[in-house]
Amino acid sequence: MGPEASVYVYTQGQKDYAVNFAQLTQKDGSFLLGREKIEHFEYDMLKGKTIIGGRKGGMPLMILEHILRNKGIEFGEDDPSKEVNIRTDVSFDAMSGVFVAGQSDFVTAFEPVATQVETLNKGYIITSLGQDSGNIPYTCFSTLKSYMEKNEDKLVKFTNAITKGLNYVLTSEIKDIVPYLKTDFASSSDEELTKVLTNYLNIEAWPSTPSFNKENFDKLIEIVKEAGELDQDVSISYETLVTNKYIK
Repeated sequence: MGPEASVYVYTQGQKDYAVNFAQLTQKDGSFLLGREKIEHFEYDMLKGKTIIGGRKGGMPLMILEHILRNKGIEFGEDDPSKEVNIRTDVSFDAMSGVFVAGQSDFVTAFEPVATQVETLNKGYIITSLGQDSGNIPYTCFSTLKSYMEKNEDKLVKFTNAITKGLNYVLTSEIKDIVPYLKTDFASSSDEELTKVLTNYLNIEAWPSTPSFNKENFDKLIEIVKEAGELDQDVSISYETLVTNKYIK
């Protein structure tokens, strides 16, 4: 899950809180899609436009807003009076469908949906939000503190498996990885899966190791605070919610 979930639970006073013990992706995996191809995209091009951005409090929306904030672009959620209007009224699973149906100027989408929209010639990937926002622990494996204290051997074995998977993806040819995805993406062609893998490898979505450092964790916390989902004066300890001790 996104490690921000463990932060929310911890700050609510849960004693048996979730601890993040392995990182799976180090960047936001969503892409910004527009209705036309844009060869040299600049974020200023979004001014006066509407983006279907996702649900309030979700990382895709917070990452998008973080980027716009850093670019000095004024935005509002469901507010057309701002330079950029970000729609938060569309459910996550309906975002691409609403966009394909003709609503709004841009949409954010994960793979393989982004590539599928391109295949239909209903939209085009114009930039990677993960690449534009930089490294953060985006998806992680977590376990309850009570489970962690009693199951070190299992967590070491599980983390070793994740490490092997990451190593395989980062050192293998894409054509050798595609067959392993067919079970979970049965409706996707080999060509589509090849493009999906290429897009994610190009932005270095997967880390070389499941560990992640305090700097990247603190960046995640700052993004959540910027979005107003966490009080600015709340202090979150990296050592409390993250452990790398199962990475052998």
